Amino acid sequence: MRFDWSGVNRRSTVSPRLSATLRLDGRTRLRAAGGLFTQSPGYEKLVQSDYFVDLSGGLGRSLRHERAAHVVLSLERDLDRAITARLEGYWKAFDDLIVGRLETESERLQRVSRYDLPAALAASVPADAIISSLPVNGGRGQSWGLELLLQKRPAPGARLMGWASYAYGVARRQEYGRTLPFEYDRRHAATLVGSWRFARRWEAGATLRAFSGFPRTPVTGLRVAADEAGDGRLVPALDAEGRYVYETTSGGVSNLGSARLPAFLRLDLRLSWRPRGDAGRWLVYLDVINATNRENAGQIDTRLEYDAGSLLDRPRMVESRAAAIPLLPSLGVRFRF
Repeated sequence: MRFDWSGVNRRSTVSPRLSATLRLDGRTRLRAAGGLFTQSPGYEKLVQSDYFVDLSGGLGRSLRHERAAHVVLSLERDLDRAITARLEGYWKAFDDLIVGRLETESERLQRVSRYDLPAALAASVPADAIISSLPVNGGRGQSWGLELLLQKRPAPGARLMGWASYAYGVARRQEYGRTLPFEYDRRHAATLVGSWRFARRWEAGATLRAFSGFPRTPVTGLRVAADEAGDGRLVPALDAEGRYVYETTSGGVSNLGSARLPAFLRLDLRLSWRPRGDAGRWLVYLDVINATNRENAGQIDTRLEYDAGSLLDRPRMVESRAAAIPLLPSLGVRFRF
């Protein structure tokens, strides 16, 4: 049983949890676990998220803790003294998720009324309701999945060890009147890890990862940017030569999470040398991350380039893969004391 109290919203929570293991025979185990989990509002929880909400003043006081119920069930069997296989399934339900509040109709109309663009630029007015930074407990969701793991554990005198896994997962949330994937929703994930002791002082290792892509919100087109005039109106932005300044747009909430990043594949290699074997304190290693130099995509960046064929000086959009590690070798020394 866990008890939490948060100074942000001045609320407390109680979270019961339970786990158990049943030995079916000397080599087979059935494990089950379940519980309630909570997360209090706080800026530190937003550091790695794709959104930002304003918790200043009394905005955080009205929020409830985000809640999740977890259930995990696994079957594990020792195939021999060093090899174990495990099949695990999980289900999670989320409630009271904190999201930015969507504009009300009056707020949307007031914002749109500030735009003073020519009729030819009517499509450049962001008329869809936008997500504000005002926080509300407006989301909920579910996730479930299966994982199969095969592991060869270290054993005295063994030269080969490692593990392989495959996971299938679904994670969806409901917010703003629609169902969309969580940022971490990933259908397929396979990992193969192995190491080979080919001499008393030398060991080679490799890690191969193959994942399907995370959701992303794609750019849907271009619009003319707006500058604020002295009287509060929003007018077309112009460059030094009097031409329109363009920017990308991703549409409204209906476009959230509607595309996927490309599949991810990466091979990492390691070569280790122990000058005095396992009993020694020194380890010298060479790591090569992304040994194949594959151009993966942690995100898709969209940039604007000059289009010589455009009669209206309208740029063209060019998408490129970004935020991924290139081929990266490193040499290291470790001393254990």
